[in-house]
Amino acid sequence: MVLRRDLGCFHPRWSGWHISGRGELCSPENWIATPGDVLAIQLTQAQLSAYRNENAALKEEIAFLEAGGYEEDQPLPQEWEYKAG
Repeated sequence: MVLRRDLGCFHPRWSGWHISGRGELCSPENWIATPGDVLAIQLTQAQLSAYRNENAALKEEIAFLEAGGYEEDQPLPQEWEYKAG
C-alpha cells in the first residue's frame, strides 16, 4: 500500500511519482513505464548511442565527398592496359 502513494517518502527526487495498481511507474506528468520499459532503458540508450555515432560518421563522409574526396582521374576504357594471360 505504501508504494501506491507518493514515492517521495523514499527520496525527495521521487516526489509525485507512484506505482499504479497495475504495477506501472507513473510520473507526476502521468508518463507511465512498465517494468519492461524500465529494463529496456539500457538497451535503448546503447542503440541511440550507436545511431548517433553512425549518423556522425555518415555526415563526415558526406562532407568529405562534397569537398571532392576520392576524386581521382580514372582511365577511360580505351586507355586500359590489357594483358592477355
